[in-house]
Amino acid sequence: MVKLDFENVAAREELGRLEDALLAKHLSDASSALQGGQAEQAMEVLQKANALRPSPEVQKLMVKAQSRQEMGEGIAFYEAKRYSQAIARFKKALR
Repeated sequence: MVKLDFENVAAREELGRLEDALLAKHLSDASSALQGGQAEQAMEVLQKANALRPSPEVQKLMVKAQSRQEMGEGIAFYEAKRYSQAIARFKKALR
């Protein structure tokens, strides 16, 4: 049986440090994925980061990843000669 001690300050501080490190790794992984053209992978990592600790930085990167995903979809539609769908995606990405 595990006994919970909500007043253990040292444990809470250590948990905070671990969460900070995990958040930093998520942000780094997401930035790398975006730079590598992998917007979908970046969005998955950013959703984990947002669940851990929502922040303006996470939100900013999520908007960037979403925009890149939509641009990629627009390009795919354009190349498939589905122009009306491509235009809709491009407009959505540029909003």
